[in-house]
Amino acid sequence: LPTLDPIVVGEGGHRDWIFDQTWIDDQFLVSGSRDGTITLWRITDDIIEQVTEAEVPTHQYMKPLVSKKCKQADKVRALCYNGRTQEIAVISLNSFIHCWNALNFKQLMSKRLPHTLENCCLSTDEDYQMYAVGSKSHTDLLDCRTLQSVRKIPSRNSGCGIRSVSFKGNILTIGTGTGLILFWDLRA
Repeated sequence: LPTLDPIVVGEGGHRDWIFDQTWIDDQFLVSGSRDGTITLWRITDDIIEQVTEAEVPTHQYMKPLVSKKCKQADKVRALCYNGRTQEIAVISLNSFIHCWNALNFKQLMSKRLPHTLENCCLSTDEDYQMYAVGSKSHTDLLDCRTLQSVRKIPSRNSGCGIRSVSFKGNILTIGTGTGLILFWDLRA
């Protein structure tokens, strides 16, 4: 069985809690923090081989490739990668969504979200070109190209925050703060 020891420890990328991260490909990872920054990391096959081929359990330390402040963001709460547009979408606790070009790591635009309380989760559907953003009272579906709201799905229970969102094919799955899980067919 694997030891589940870390193979790499990344440091120096953030000064506060890391709320989320998303893989861009097999080597590049972007993390987002409560300090308002997003950071790009690279874990190469060479690093993995050095650690896994060592005779005794070991790990390496790494520094980020780049760390940048997300403009208009007080705290980065969630992020996801859209492979079709090669963009990183980021939501911040001050109710903005921010889009970044994943190739040059430059911020492209920011837009205020439709709901302002507890925007805490984000997912992308590359086929429908939509982002789902979960907040205290709603799940908002946004057009990836314009960040305009295309549908607002209210929470079924008052005071029940949306805590997770994900897409699989035409199904949007919403996890709530009261333990309910909701399945929405995007074709309906």
